[in-house]
Amino acid sequence: MGAATEIEQAVTEALGRRGVAASVAVRGSAAELHGLGTIVAVDLDDWVEQWALLPPTARRKRAEMIATRLLSARRAAEDPARGAAGPVPWRTLLQLAALAAFGVAAYLGLRSSSFFGSGAAASASVAASTPETPEQAQARTARVCEAATARLRAGASLGPLDTEGWVVELWLARAKQPSSLAAALGARVTPAGQLRDAGAVLAAVDSASAAPVPAEAPEAATEYARLELRGGYVDVFLEPRGRPTMVAWAEQTVRELAADAAALYATCAHAGGHEIGAWYFGADAARAGAALLYAAGHLGGALREPPTRAFTFEALLGRAAELDRSTLERVAAPFGASLGTPSTPPADAGDPAGPVVLAFPAGGPRRATSAASALADALGRRGVP
Repeated sequence: MGAATEIEQAVTEALGRRGVAASVAVRGSAAELHGLGTIVAVDLDDWVEQWALLPPTARRKRAEMIATRLLSARRAAEDPARGAAGPVPWRTLLQLAALAAFGVAAYLGLRSSSFFGSGAAASASVAASTPETPEQAQARTARVCEAATARLRAGASLGPLDTEGWVVELWLARAKQPSSLAAALGARVTPAGQLRDAGAVLAAVDSASAAPVPAEAPEAATEYARLELRGGYVDVFLEPRGRPTMVAWAEQTVRELAADAAALYATCAHAGGHEIGAWYFGADAARAGAALLYAAGHLGGALREPPTRAFTFEALLGRAAELDRSTLERVAAPFGASLGTPSTPPADAGDPAGPVVLAFPAGGPRRATSAASALADALGRRGVP
């Protein structure tokens, strides 16, 4: 049974609980009310796509709201016809004015509602509403992402519909070479904004996009690059069953570009930084530790002392130069991290036994940041700002 059919049944049942015998048809992104005379419809926006992600209680609540809006739309469509035969009584005028005010308030309330977990918006009127401007959309998604971030930092988990406004970033570091790391990473994105040669699973992801974004300025011996993933790629990253696919893509990218360090994490698009840590790579334990310190620690806000040169990756690598695998595992394991090696060692990464991968479970979004703070303590806070 598809989402449209389930919505039709749920809304019909909601109408029945109100004593209304009618049928509902979902066509595209609109719900139509049949069997009560004039056929009316309301816009569902992206509710059909979100239906499968909702728990039963949220589905029932959403069905009740659709039923309410359909009945309100029917009353709004029928009242003018009944008043065409003569003057409209003052009582009716007041009722219509109240109904209009209620419709505006309901519309505004639905646009900012977040009880579905994402702040998802749906039109509350049959008439066309004023389109959301890009600035308004950006502000709304920023509020949704900031609210989700606040819950994460308070220890809550990220709900299935809390992903609006999030992006996934792959951060890479490599010893300087004649060819540009940023150009090589950018070449892994098609002109249409899709990941190139990323495997069948990621190639089939809907509403997804990828693009290189500005990275840190090169240092004395190191260059950097970043790739930002949006839309469906974020869903794959956050889904426990999809996370291994995203990590496999990151490992492939590291191997083919001969990166020395890398990090895969999610954050709010408007704020940058690091919020949900997943995977950290190093050509050896020191570089893996430095990648964790830089991405999850510095970008994630775990290292809060005043910014200095020591916040750079090269400086943090210098502090972690003596870090070995056993120490890194001892520090990170209490936070759920697993320490291993890539499925295929990257080219030119030094000793074949050297590459280290540090992975954190999908169910612990802030564990990587906590592990970075613990590693900074283990190395000595005086040396790691």
